[in-house]
Amino acid sequence: MVKPAGLGWVVALGLLFVAYAVLLLYFPYYSLVRGLSLVIVAALAWKGQVAGGILAGFAMATLFLVDAFVSFSFHGTNLQEVFASYVILPAIGYLIGRLRYREIQLQLMLRRLQSAYAATVAMHSQTKLEDILQSITRIAAEDFDYGNASIFMKDHQGNFNLLSSAGHLADLPSGYVIKSGEGILGWVAEHRKPAIVSDVSKEPRYIPAVKGAKSQITIPLIIAEEVEGMLNIESEKLAAFSLEDQKALLALAEQAAVAIEKAKVLANTQYLAITDDLTGLYNHRFFKQKIREEITRARRFGSELTLLMLDMDDFKKINDTCGHPAGDRVLKEVAAIIRNTVRETDIPFRYGGEEFSVLLPQTGSQGAMEVAERLRQAIEAFSFPCSAGIVIQTTVSIGIATFPNDAANWSELVTIADSAMYRAKLEGKNTTCRETPLT
Repeated sequence: MVKPAGLGWVVALGLLFVAYAVLLLYFPYYSLVRGLSLVIVAALAWKGQVAGGILAGFAMATLFLVDAFVSFSFHGTNLQEVFASYVILPAIGYLIGRLRYREIQLQLMLRRLQSAYAATVAMHSQTKLEDILQSITRIAAEDFDYGNASIFMKDHQGNFNLLSSAGHLADLPSGYVIKSGEGILGWVAEHRKPAIVSDVSKEPRYIPAVKGAKSQITIPLIIAEEVEGMLNIESEKLAAFSLEDQKALLALAEQAAVAIEKAKVLANTQYLAITDDLTGLYNHRFFKQKIREEITRARRFGSELTLLMLDMDDFKKINDTCGHPAGDRVLKEVAAIIRNTVRETDIPFRYGGEEFSVLLPQTGSQGAMEVAERLRQAIEAFSFPCSAGIVIQTTVSIGIATFPNDAANWSELVTIADSAMYRAKLEGKNTTCRETPLT
């Protein structure tokens, strides 16, 4: 039995043998050749008999022919033709194929690097969370050429809510929610690592949502060491995602997580700057900004804007009777009543001290009077338990002014509404007044 090693073994068996670097152990005398990664060995036949053999070694990185020689006798065989047929042409074909494959891979890598750079620039140039999420999904779907890209963010219940989606496949429905622990997203959230599904039809955890999707990859968005969201990519192709895709999307997800965290911090900072610490309503600073904006909008569209000014009646007695902590609790309760009573389009503020204000866009004096009366009655009906068995019942006096009928600008609107509020106090408190009578 011929020992499976060397040129003699190939010749004896009449083989065409191609050995890659891992198989060079069959040719121990070539194992010391530096850079050698391909060996082609062929048995040469002459008149039906094995007449010899030929061996060529190649360094793939440089396409440099390391060695080639002929063993045994050839009996007049054209050595050049044999060498070309058995060695050069197969080697060239192999090398061209390998180079073309590498070229395609490098082009894809370059395109993804360019897309990743564009994504980083786009994400970090945005300050609003919704704009950042739209940039991420658009780049993932269009520049990375995936069917659908979507981002889910975790809510306080642990569910994942769809916030952005893009791609040529059908978009996910607005308001789409994946409950905690469900689907592939649930698995990724639990294990804190990506998941590649080559065929969604064979994955029991897959939740069908994107029409035409056949494969999926899900990447966790980790912020402050917690899984706060998911980058979910789907394709209409089977087995569309490789480990290279996973690496590229992990890099994108890392940048996305940084941008999302920055946007949240900025949004929280901005929120704190315009929010009253005690009541959670917008503060006086934001009131001055917002009333200007709403006046400008009302003037542009020819609509009305009404301002309500509310002042709690005899609030000092509450502080004197039950103490300032109890007074703070009453302020918070009144703020909650205002927030829950006004319409969705109305904008409530803590104006200062025990005063509140509400902007009512696209609302005239008659509609504003109805809102004001609902507020007054809701506050009057509420009881606030105090210490030592004392129950506090408070009321408010409300003034109304409407742009443009009562005032020509925002400062006049505030002055007239404030004047109407003090007239309500003079008329006995717990009432609603306008500076001019309703017509």
